[in-house]
Amino acid sequence: YRIVLRQIHTSAEIISRQVGGVYVNRGYMSDSEESPYKVVPYENQKNSIKILNKYYFDSRKLSIPANIASKMQKERRSFDFFGQTEDPKIHNMILNGQKKVLKHFTNSRVLKRLTDTSLYGNEYLPSELLKDITSSIFKESKSRKLNGIDQNLQNYYLKRLTMIVKSGSFDSPSVSAGLASLKKIKAYTFSSSSDEATENHKKLIRWKIEKLLNN
Repeated sequence: YRIVLRQIHTSAEIISRQVGGVYVNRGYMSDSEESPYKVVPYENQKNSIKILNKYYFDSRKLSIPANIASKMQKERRSFDFFGQTEDPKIHNMILNGQKKVLKHFTNSRVLKRLTDTSLYGNEYLPSELLKDITSSIFKESKSRKLNGIDQNLQNYYLKRLTMIVKSGSFDSPSVSAGLASLKKIKAYTFSSSSDEATENHKKLIRWKIEKLLNN
């Protein structure tokens, strides 16, 4: 499972790089009529998000059967677990990879590049990118009951959106897109839940957003 999960994380990172990507042609201008910079087509960027939304941000695709999770013991050595516990940290294993993908999408350079490249052909702007990611991670269809994988992903994405709005390192289109996503997430937290853990999680999310907006 660890090997397969690493491959999934690597594939997700590669797919994510389509967003905000620019093809660079280093040939002499006299050798070609092509411009040195060409943006990744809108359809490619959009499809990369659709793939990640379907297979990578859906906890059901990353969950592991109990009969496998209970057997994920590392090779035993008397000194291997000094100062730490040996039980598998499956939620961290999943989230650590998802963090790298979300860091790319919420990176100031990437978001600014989406805006800059709109001057020479890019149509996938920060507002649409963050809207697509928010709609996937905070999907209404799974709002009634969220497992630990879902809650960790939502909380980390909220942290990245908060950074966009507060840090001062992002351009205006990115900040406005981040703020719009925060407001959409806040509305999501008022949806009904079928268990206490999910309800508590939504209250925490709502509290963080209200604290941010009121300061």
